[in-house]
Amino acid sequence: MRRILSCALTAAALITTQITAASPASAKTSPSWCKPGVTVSVTDVTDASAPTTCDVNDVVVTDGVAATRLPAPGEHVSVDVLTTTGARHLTVARDQSGAIRISPTDAGPGAISTSSACGSSAYNRAGYRWTTTYQWWYNSSNVAAGVYGRAEDDLRAATTNITQGHNDCGMTGRPRAYHSYRGRTTTRPQLSTSGACTGNDGRNVTGWGTINSTTILAVTCTYHNGGRALASDALINTRFRWTDHASGCTNAWDLTSVMTHERGHTFGLGHSSADTASTMYPSIAACTFGKRTLGRGDLRGLLDLYGRR
Repeated sequence: MRRILSCALTAAALITTQITAASPASAKTSPSWCKPGVTVSVTDVTDASAPTTCDVNDVVVTDGVAATRLPAPGEHVSVDVLTTTGARHLTVARDQSGAIRISPTDAGPGAISTSSACGSSAYNRAGYRWTTTYQWWYNSSNVAAGVYGRAEDDLRAATTNITQGHNDCGMTGRPRAYHSYRGRTTTRPQLSTSGACTGNDGRNVTGWGTINSTTILAVTCTYHNGGRALASDALINTRFRWTDHASGCTNAWDLTSVMTHERGHTFGLGHSSADTASTMYPSIAACTFGKRTLGRGDLRGLLDLYGRR
């Protein structure tokens, strides 16, 4: 079955390449980057701009921040990375013939039209939505001390902010999007310690892990096929200080605000630079608590994707 993993952002550079199954007789025609189990830059993949043979077993493609294992033919995979200085997006789409489309995006803070979350109706769609209830689990292993005992409730609140359309602007109407929290699990999110997407095990898991980066706050990987979301995992970086209390906050990130942003990606929203105060703005500072609820553009995007209930 063809599957697509996606996470949305702004304009992307597009690379198209064709790869077919490798054979010993034709291995010498493979591009230089094509070695099983290696990590390659998106710029290196352009070496295979013409039809060629290649052994892509466990190859990881990266734009320097976002990374993902190269999918099998018929699968599409994307990564959304929220950092302390902006956001990155990488989509790797592979069709049944082996053709690969790579779309890396640097979505650092862009031009600002207003600083009010209710001042702009702008939004970006990621190209997919849930046609079923998003059922998800939580792995509490290595939970940050600042939210110990409360993180589970914070994650549920963040997801509900999306499905209930909680907003700052007095807007009525909720999207026809639904989630069901299924409880705790020992299953890990399908991401590596570098924050790379590693596959889809069919279970939606949010959890904690030490990502080998001093700037990555969280990563979300969403799989979809033909515009229909199939799975979405999220990993929160334990290298950072996390909180859910505004009082006395110092150099810590609000878990509910960050994860409302990440759930926006899960439910099909891309980044928007129209309002610095909007939930889907591609940057969030320490001790920012106002992004727990949606801005006008955030909710308009969800209502456009799902309709109103």
